[in-house]
Amino acid sequence: MARRKQPAGSNKIFLKISSLVMGAMFWYLWSGIYPITRDVTVPLTFYNVPEGMVVACQDELAVQLRATRPAFLALDAEQLIVHVDAHRFVEGPNGLTIGADSLFLPDNIRLVDYTPSNVVAFMGAERVHELDTVSTVRV
Repeated sequence: MARRKQPAGSNKIFLKISSLVMGAMFWYLWSGIYPITRDVTVPLTFYNVPEGMVVACQDELAVQLRATRPAFLALDAEQLIVHVDAHRFVEGPNGLTIGADSLFLPDNIRLVDYTPSNVVAFMGAERVHELDTVSTVRV
């Protein structure tokens, strides 16, 4: 009984395709284990501001987060907001320390850094200015 001779290229193509598929599977599984870093710009909000007072500060912070790829896929970065409690603020400049609890991050996502690193919020009395209408008469 004579063996049929297979084309030389068909066996190599099968090996190449299977190697590519296995490599892609390993890459996908392996990339889910290691943490990655992502930069996100988030708005800054204040709560518990005393009655008659106003807090002036920058509108946004650039935060750097670290987590695994699946954790970032589960996170909606558009919903992140830095929440700062202003009940202990004094009138004038107040230094802020931003933490993971200010962002309400899940346990599997870590706050690495934020920019600017020294955030200052100014609290002062709310002033209502009434516009005085002055009429000018030309002679």
